[in-house]
Amino acid sequence: MLRRIVHAADARERWSDVLNRVFHAGERIIIVRHGREVAAMIPVEDVALLDHLIDRDDIETARRVVGMGYSQRPRPWSEFKCYWGIEG
Repeated sequence: MLRRIVHAADARERWSDVLNRVFHAGERIIIVRHGREVAAMIPVEDVALLDHLIDRDDIETARRVVGMGYSQRPRPWSEFKCYWGIEG
C-alpha cells in the first residue's frame, strides 16, 4: 500500500488533494510537523481493520484473564500492574 509523508503546512494548503489521495487512491498519508510524525490519514477500511484487530486482542486478553482462575486467591495490586504492564 502506498505511504506518503506530507508536511503539516503542505497538508493544510492542499487539503482537498490529500483527502482525495486517501479516498480515491487508498494512500496512507503521514503528517509531519517540525520533523516529527504527528498524525496519519488512512482509508476508512484501514480503520475498520484496526478496530477488528484491537477487538481480537481484547478477546484474547479476556480469555487469558479468565484462564488465570481468579476464583483462586486474591491477587495483590502489584501483581496485577506487572501482568498488565501498568506503570506507577
